[in-house]
Amino acid sequence: SGADCMFFGGSAGDNAVQLWRDVHKANPDVKLFGPAKLATPGFVSAIGAAGDQTFFTTPALAPDKYPASAQKFFADYRKAYGEEPGPDAIFGYEAMAATLQSIKNAGAKGNDRSAVVDEFFKLSDRESVLGTYSIDRRGDTTLNQYGGMRVENGKLVFDRVIAPSS
Repeated sequence: SGADCMFFGGSAGDNAVQLWRDVHKANPDVKLFGPAKLATPGFVSAIGAAGDQTFFTTPALAPDKYPASAQKFFADYRKAYGEEPGPDAIFGYEAMAATLQSIKNAGAKGNDRSAVVDEFFKLSDRESVLGTYSIDRRGDTTLNQYGGMRVENGKLVFDRVIAPSS
């Protein structure tokens, strides 16, 4: 087709491994882009030589790209569990911290789901392990940085922070 890249927005269960192999075989120079769902050692191993042209986007950043409070989180996690946290661990930690803050902010109505949800939507300029963020009217954070990963020598490596230009 003349395309120089392909983006696949599915999961490994959608026959992604075969797709990666087939596209790479047809044109070894095509850059292959996929979502965080595919950014796993198992997928990278299964796609073989296609990995040389493979890139992923992910909400997770490299640990050193987070603020100082995150460095404490990573150190505490390693101390408690004797291993590195997975890339999603920091998100679970912050989700619980934001929920607990919303319960606390609801005060005497902390056991009223509606009151807690209302407080969650009021979170603004929250300093966290992910950085400072607010919650918008849809319930999304205002965080706008993503991670770019690539495959190098058959292994996933963090490549860059992806952020909108100002």
